[in-house]
Amino acid sequence: MSQVENNVLNQAQAQLLLAALKASSQGDFTVRLPVEEGLGEIADVFNEWVNLNQNFTTNISQIFRAIADGDFSKKMTLEVAGKPLQGEFSQTATTVNTVVDRLNKVTSQAISMTREVG
Repeated sequence: MSQVENNVLNQAQAQLLLAALKASSQGDFTVRLPVEEGLGEIADVFNEWVNLNQNFTTNISQIFRAIADGDFSKKMTLEVAGKPLQGEFSQTATTVNTVVDRLNKVTSQAISMTREVG
């Protein structure tokens, strides 16, 4: 039975966890906890959480970059690693997609009106 299973983190494990938490809280979503250091489920859950944040922020950045370039065809994915987004992630992704749809509609209407007038 590992120390984590006994609800005890040794100093080295606590330092690894603290360093990873600090890095991720500063937007570094490349950090991962090594599963083989005895952190087991803590490492698995942390790594899954960081992966979700990394994928989500990368996706939202790509969408806004596309919008800035006038491309309203891109949308947020509503899942990461085959799992549906939940909570605030899901709400934010859905809201971004709604904004993209509305921008696309307004732009299409403006183009249509310009053609009719022109």
